[in-house]
Amino acid sequence: REAGVELTVKVASSFVKIDPSGVTLSGPTIKINSGGSPGSGSGWGGHMPNLPGAVEVVAPPKPALFKAMPPLEKSVCIPCMLRAMAQGDAVVKGE
Repeated sequence: REAGVELTVKVASSFVKIDPSGVTLSGPTIKINSGGSPGSGSGWGGHMPNLPGAVEVVAPPKPALFKAMPPLEKSVCIPCMLRAMAQGDAVVKGE
């Protein structure tokens, strides 16, 4: 499994955490430069992904019912909108 911004290895109550802030060691006894060697481990036990199956052919989408609106030439006049709402107008003319 891939790691994001941190990697944590935990065994019982001890753990080693590596992240952008550094390396954090926690446990009842921590041995640093006191001999020993890394464990042999059991190797990677994952499985490679299977090849995908056939892709379903899908019909192209229907054309849109309405044309896209062109971008506004001027910014919206908020006071004009509020005044039109107060007067019950459906169409607003900018100043």
